[in-house]
Formats: sequence, structure tokens, C-alpha cells
Amino acid sequence: MQLELQVQLQEIPSYITGFIERHVSFIAPVYVYPGEFEMKGLANGGIRALTGQGILSLGKILADTCVENDLNASWLPSYGPEMRGGTCNCLVVTSNKEILSPYFERPTNAIIMNQASLNRFCKKLDTAKVVVLNKSLIEVSDEQKELLKDVTVIEVNANDIALELGNVKCANMVMLGAYAKQSTALDIQKLKESVTKKFAKKPALVEMNLQALERGYQTA
Repeated sequence: MQLELQVQLQEIPSYITGFIERHVSFIAPVYVYPGEFEMKGLANGGIRALTGQGILSLGKILADTCVENDLNASWLPSYGPEMRGGTCNCLVVTSNKEILSPYFERPTNAIIMNQASLNRFCKKLDTAKVVVLNKSLIEVSDEQKELLKDVTVIEVNANDIALELGNVKCANMVMLGAYAKQSTALDIQKLKESVTKKFAKKPALVEMNLQALERGYQTA
């Protein structure tokens, strides 16, 4: 069986052999190789929050913007059983090649909105490149700092900035703006266009969310 597998891998393009090896080795979950989030290879973004924090919208806008930048993108939302008041997260994969799976275990980059999400997922972030934390709601413990010692951690007072702008619900856009500052795959102007489209039916929210994006981008 091992010899047969090696022969099969030789016939598969080199850029996906990592995916195939890990898929066969672990069966499930599928692990997509985390490459650079700079229009090179594959990139995985894990976004975690509680329901009501706009995390699914954040992930959708991120994926839509990558598509506008001529990348492939997938968006996979996940809800806790409690729905309102429970946890939710979404997985975003972007690539300039075909995306083989929308699911992964360890993200290349992550946006964490609250303490509960950091506590739950921190052990999966030790191999990440960039993690953006909502400092308004998160206090990183010494143990977590040790786990993230090789990761670029960006801390943003997202809730405080959102309150300054008039609505705590735009904290997600503050976080997205901060994340965009760290990525050459996300153009801030394209991101603003995606936000404008997202809230087109609610004109009153467009300007506030654009300001939130800009504040997050400038803060990071």
C-alpha cells in the first residue's frame, strides 16, 4: 500500500502533494498546506467569534475581496448549536490555484474577536504567521504568549474604536482593516468596495463601516 501511494504521488503536481500526503495520513480532518497569503500558493484564514459579532460577514467580505483581486476563495461558516449567544467561526481559504478543500485545522492567519475563542483555538495557532486579537475583549495569558511566541500578534482595541465611531457592531470591520494592513493580497480600496456592496441596502451603515476599516488599517 505504501509503495502504491508513493507511485500515485509522483503523478500528482508538486504543489498539491502536501495536501494529498496529509489527507491520506490523517484521513480527517483535511489539512490544506498553509502557504503565503500574498498571491502565492495556498492561504488559510481562521476567524473566530461569538454570534452577534459579525464574524461571518467579516469572512464573507474577505473572501469576496480576494475574488475581486482575481484569486480563488472559499468561505465556510460554522455555528455552535446555541446559535444566538453561542460560538461561531468561519474558515476562509484563498489561492491563485484551484482550492482543493475549504476545510483546514491550522490556519496561516487568524482573526480572534473574544477571549473564549482564543482560549478554545490558541493551541492551533502556534504555526500561524499572523494573528489579530481584539484587545478590548482579550487578555493573553503567559501560557498563550508562549504558544504564540513565533507568531506575529497584532492587538487592536476594536470594540473601543467601534464605540468611538458610534456602534460596537462595526468592531468586526476594525479587525478586518487591521488584518488587511498585514496582507499584500488584500487591497484596502478593493476591501472598501466590497464593504460598500455588502451594505448597499443600508446606506446609513456604509460610511461608518468604511471609517471602521480605515481606523483598523491605520491602527495595526
